[in-house]
Amino acid sequence: MSFGKKAVAGWLLCGVMAGAVYSQTPASAVKPPAKPAVAATAAGTSAQRAKASLEPLLQQGMDALAAGQYQPAREAFLDAIAIDVRNVKAHHGLALCMVAQKEVAKAQAVIDKAFSFTTTPDRALVLNAIACNMATHMHMRAAKLAKDYLSAHPKDQDEPMVNALGTALSAATAPERKNRFFSECTSFYIIANQRLEGARPGYKRFGAEWYTADQADAKTKALASQQKKLDALSDAIATAEERMQPAAKELAHQQFLLTRGEAPGNYYIERAQAAFDSAQASVTAAEEKYEALLNSLQTPRFPPEVAMVSMDAVTAPPITTAVAVASVDPPKMEIKPKPRPVKPKPSEAGKPTEAAKPPEPVEITLAPPKPTTPRKVRITQYAAAFPVSGDLVVTSSAIVEDGVTLQLQSGDGQPITATLLRKDENLGLALLRVEGKTLKPLGLAEAFNGGPVTCASFPTVDLFSPAAQAITGTALAPKEGWTISLNVHPRLAGSPVLANARVVGVCVAPRDAERGKLPTVTLEQLKTFLGTDVTAPSAPSNDAASALLQLVTTRETGG
Repeated sequence: MSFGKKAVAGWLLCGVMAGAVYSQTPASAVKPPAKPAVAATAAGTSAQRAKASLEPLLQQGMDALAAGQYQPAREAFLDAIAIDVRNVKAHHGLALCMVAQKEVAKAQAVIDKAFSFTTTPDRALVLNAIACNMATHMHMRAAKLAKDYLSAHPKDQDEPMVNALGTALSAATAPERKNRFFSECTSFYIIANQRLEGARPGYKRFGAEWYTADQADAKTKALASQQKKLDALSDAIATAEERMQPAAKELAHQQFLLTRGEAPGNYYIERAQAAFDSAQASVTAAEEKYEALLNSLQTPRFPPEVAMVSMDAVTAPPITTAVAVASVDPPKMEIKPKPRPVKPKPSEAGKPTEAAKPPEPVEITLAPPKPTTPRKVRITQYAAAFPVSGDLVVTSSAIVEDGVTLQLQSGDGQPITATLLRKDENLGLALLRVEGKTLKPLGLAEAFNGGPVTCASFPTVDLFSPAAQAITGTALAPKEGWTISLNVHPRLAGSPVLANARVVGVCVAPRDAERGKLPTVTLEQLKTFLGTDVTAPSAPSNDAASALLQLVTTRETGG
């Protein structure tokens, strides 16, 4: 106990001894391959087209992120990762989206991947990684990230990064403080803090606050003096605990004798009980004095958490110019005894006790970086769509909102204007009416009881020449909450699922759903949604990929 308390005060003192330590235009039309493919299209030209989509996708993600539109941003970054699995910016952006959507543990795993793909992480990536690690209680890992960045940028006056290091060290647990690396980080903090103070002659820092040099020195001196008292009280606790051990042993012995026929009120057991009670009172008194003194100290303060920053925060802001006002009156030490758990007496040592309850799980919370200054950005999203009559198209409702512009891309390279007829957000379906073109619809099946299926979609990311493909898979008999398994993720929601060349469902799975458990609308649900608007064509769909459309929705947001 005393060691841990010394370590807390020791770090605080060391800290102060340093002077207190993109918008995307709609993609071109679908061009079906000569033969339906399961995997990506042929290498070469296809790979080049896909690579050309990378920067536009990253810009789409950045724009949506800046506007606080996290799901569109997440989809754009996932598509970018599908093109370049080692893209640092895409992983960084995806992690920020996950934080905003309350998936901090996943965000940390994604941001760790981003770090594995670069040896020179930028400032924003480092700060956001520190924030994620702090939220998941990886304090020394957070400290290492800050230390490594500051070491690599010794000429930068990065006050938030230094504060992040101080926050990580202050939050370290007792076991973490025993590690040699904690001491190394503490020493490094002192050097980094001195560099900051060198940029403001006449001022010093006490924790994360600036004071005049005289005020900061006075605080440091007072804390150092109080540290000696803390050490003495810590020693007093240890001494009292040592004295209580033989008293507890003697009391246990005398109580054992009671089981062998000794009289319950004999002199020896009364004396042992009194000695034990006195020793226990000494321990309690010493602990209360220590806590009272510790709570009265004006200790260096650091932000309780590390705030996340936007992806473009790659340059440190100017050093703080504000100066804190030092307290005129010295702190008062007031001992307020508080209820303590009763320690079991030695007589209860042999009795069974209730199993200790496990600690309540700590809720992981972390705020995403605030959207930047409002500006007009275009939010672009994509979905698959397929015709169910000459002028009606089924697609995903996830990207169809009020105020969006709807445009379909067909296999002949011509854009098709569409309007929303209706949608069912519970099913995840929307029905669009096209203008100026007659489409060849896909046939609906009479029934489906499970078996092999084919899904027509756009699994390969290509903004400029997206190629529809047929993906094979299997499905159990439809039921509530129906899911199917495909060999390749279809990527775009609204993709038709077929068996025997007829539509038996609509896959509405998001981009990051498991390909073995893809949420799908059943045939009966689809028919109910379409109602009397659609009469199923009798002809089967021999080439579903050639009939597939891509829906592009765009909307402007921001100031």
